[in-house]
Amino acid sequence: PFRRIPVYKCEGGGKVSIAIEVTPKGLVSKALVETSETTTIDPCLIEAAISSALASRFSPDASVTRNQQGTITFLFVPQTSRE
Repeated sequence: PFRRIPVYKCEGGGKVSIAIEVTPKGLVSKALVETSETTTIDPCLIEAAISSALASRFSPDASVTRNQQGTITFLFVPQTSRE
């Protein structure tokens, strides 16, 4: 699967787990926060994780007729000030 490293400008850190639904064409059609697996409530990190999950691409599979489900977990490292 192609997953890009999320670019984010949030100061905090933590783990954000995203439940995804992937079409047979390999596109992510749905991305929702898995609150039981997420360690932060920082809206900036959650938005960065959802955006990145929706931008992810997987290998198409013509033999699959239904959307597949899975999870992507993002571990965000707190950003330090560069003053």
